[in-house]
Amino acid sequence: MVDERVPLSKTLIDLRIKELEIEEKARVISELKSKRDEASIKELVEKLGDDSWHLRELAGRALGEIGQEVQHHVMEILPGALWYSRACAAEILGNVRSRAALGCLIDLLEDSNSTVRESASKALLQICNGGDTVWAARAAVSKGGQVVERLRVLFERFDRELADGFLSMTKDAELMRAPVEQVEKIAEEMSKAHEPQDLVWEELTKAKESESSGREPGAEGQSTGAREGGSEAGGDQSL
Repeated sequence: MVDERVPLSKTLIDLRIKELEIEEKARVISELKSKRDEASIKELVEKLGDDSWHLRELAGRALGEIGQEVQHHVMEILPGALWYSRACAAEILGNVRSRAALGCLIDLLEDSNSTVRESASKALLQICNGGDTVWAARAAVSKGGQVVERLRVLFERFDRELADGFLSMTKDAELMRAPVEQVEKIAEEMSKAHEPQDLVWEELTKAKESESSGREPGAEGQSTGAREGGSEAGGDQSL
């Protein structure tokens, strides 16, 4: 008779080891987040390049919760970072609504990896929905007409009003050349006019897909979160 207890015991032990590893990772991330100093933020940013998607996710969530003070550290890793790190970085910059990252995020719309492009698209929508459309317009205009059109098409897919407002701003030459202080006031007024709303990217995507496929918005879809797997140029791979 074959004793099945040994492999079963080994499986249970392996599972417990895995659980302990996850708990330890969560503890380390929690400690770094609670410190909120520059060294801790840099260490969290470094973990966006870890092989473990779970650790990357924990670090990304922690950085997003810390807020805008992480934005420049996150932006620094974009040049030369692996695709999953770029996707994580874009997601964080959107979550903290980083106005300073608008130029970088616009550039990521042409990234070789589809997950990175999608993360950048979501981030841009989040930032503009938070009242910073005028800054996105200025960033786009500085990069040329093709970029303006690319953003207009992106915004129109999910929010026609946002797309129209964005395009109108890009055509306002005086606004595009206005001093930063004046634009700050305009952005503040826009922010007060509508409270920032979290964009439910997955639901909006499903709704748009259902229009063309005839499926119900709640139909089964694929996650776009930063998970392990995929390749640098992988079109539809999930992280």
